[in-house]
Amino acid sequence: SFASIVGTERGPACIAIAPSGRFAYVVNASANTLSIYRVNTDTGELFPSRTITTGGTLPVAITITSCGRFAYATNSGSASVAAYRVDCDTGMLTFIDTTDTGIAPYAVIASHSGCFVYVVNAGSASLSMYHINPGAGTLTTIGKVGADTGPVSMVEDAAGQRLYVTGLSGVSIYHIHAGSGVLQRTTTPLVL
Repeated sequence: SFASIVGTERGPACIAIAPSGRFAYVVNASANTLSIYRVNTDTGELFPSRTITTGGTLPVAITITSCGRFAYATNSGSASVAAYRVDCDTGMLTFIDTTDTGIAPYAVIASHSGCFVYVVNAGSASLSMYHINPGAGTLTTIGKVGADTGPVSMVEDAAGQRLYVTGLSGVSIYHIHAGSGVLQRTTTPLVL
């Protein structure tokens, strides 16, 4: 059943829940902000905690590492991904820095391993690959790989071996190299 609507800033675009289930994070594209919420783990209800700027413009996606220590948000308007340290006790985010992406970054995910971040660049039809510094949370660019026209979303398989990317042509599959995090396309787009 429908419970309630929780207010956000202008243009909520994406939500992520911390692995602990205690905190939620919403990027607000029109306001260039990121809202932090406490989650009532019994009812699922959200309580506003704080709102911060994203370090860029037009934030559209957010992800949290599997360990819950770092969060990353894409800033589509400024072609960057912002890194944050997560306080696991309070849910608060501390801005670390931004790293350049391709044109109009859209989706972002942190790998299940917690070692890599991948960004879909809708405007440049590419995927940016990054290594996560496990102590600092900073991103080091691994490189970029081409994608089909209009890539907008992606998901990693449960085994952490493949990345599935949607685009205007269909779904493309990439192999994730376990040691380096480098993506290698394994198929032409699957049209459904």
